[in-house]
Amino acid sequence: MDKERITIVDSVILSLTTFLFSSFYLFNMNQFGSLILAITTALILLFVVLKNKGKIKVEFSEFHGMVIIFIIYCLLTSLWARSISAVIEKVVTISEILICMSVLYSYFSYMGSIGSMIRVVKWGGAIVSAYTIIVYGFSELRMIVSVGGRFGTTFANTNAITLLAALSAVLIFYDLLYRNTKGIWEVILLLPEIFVISAGGSRKAFFFLFAGASMCILFRFTAKNIFVTAVHWLIIGLLLLFLLQFVISLPFFSGIQSRMEGLIAAITGSGKVDSSTKLRELYITIGLEQFKKTPLFGIGIGNSNYITATIGENTYLHNNFIELLACGGIIGFVCYYGIYVKILLDFIRYKAGQEKYGIICLILLFLFIMMDYGQVSYYSKQTYFYLMMMFIEIKVLRGMKESDGFTHEFSK
Repeated sequence: MDKERITIVDSVILSLTTFLFSSFYLFNMNQFGSLILAITTALILLFVVLKNKGKIKVEFSEFHGMVIIFIIYCLLTSLWARSISAVIEKVVTISEILICMSVLYSYFSYMGSIGSMIRVVKWGGAIVSAYTIIVYGFSELRMIVSVGGRFGTTFANTNAITLLAALSAVLIFYDLLYRNTKGIWEVILLLPEIFVISAGGSRKAFFFLFAGASMCILFRFTAKNIFVTAVHWLIIGLLLLFLLQFVISLPFFSGIQSRMEGLIAAITGSGKVDSSTKLRELYITIGLEQFKKTPLFGIGIGNSNYITATIGENTYLHNNFIELLACGGIIGFVCYYGIYVKILLDFIRYKAGQEKYGIICLILLFLFIMMDYGQVSYYSKQTYFYLMMMFIEIKVLRGMKESDGFTHEFSK
């Protein structure tokens, strides 16, 4: 806790929250996943009440309001959806997540900093990475890396695991670069995470890691003079491009390199496009075709399987933008991404780039939006955890501005 002394109760709450966050991945495909989520949330609430001496602090924030608006619209789409049960399933899922996040919000929003939440994500990534190595076996993963393959889905989606590892690695890198953290444990945590990213063969995770680390460096060398900043960014950008070419050519990342080549071929129209990229392009095409037919309201939240059924598939559209446009129409798209716009505008308003955790929140916000091009995230637990964290950061920034008349500048 950044502004208060950590008590035993605080330590228990933070440990339970770390377990809860890790469970989003560890028990994602477990039949008891929802039960584990409910029990852990109830335990956190119990200790929060204990910390508050029997009182429950209830706060209805912009975070709650905007998510509820999205939930209400999702429910309304059941009026014209082909599958009402699919809509109800998504509504119930997001509602359960909001209840869980409300419990966490009642604790973390009064801490005066999101530092503890950042550590929860960082350690959650380390736990899931370690668990991945244990489940698959180090020797098996090493063999997968050596042949340029990727491990399959068992307890959680492969891309989800590797993206979390990449996120945790970016947070560790940020601490090393900005907060002068010199703990050897921070560096040690990076090793299994990078190993998992390589074994997962995820180009999204590799991009997230490299882009996130690059943004941390660029923000670190931002000067007050725009010209000086431009020169810094140009030089650093060129160096990072050379570094990218070197890193991606290493045998350790051979699996990611081959998948990257397929993606680049699809973009440039030159070379062999891999089957995964072709299929995702097809999902985008049929999703946009459906959007043109029902542009305002979509066909109903969670009904994308009816769209993919036209090409013999039974899945979602693998692109959050297209998924929302096709299933929720323009209104659903605006209801959801209006949350991101609100966050960005408030970050600009309260000068998030001048606060120690505002910088990493800005970086993560841009990365999450970019990642949505290759994933469907609007009903995932971790998505709302990150959104909640950013709204709490806005609350912190707002409080700093109101109390001091300016935002505290973070020493670079």
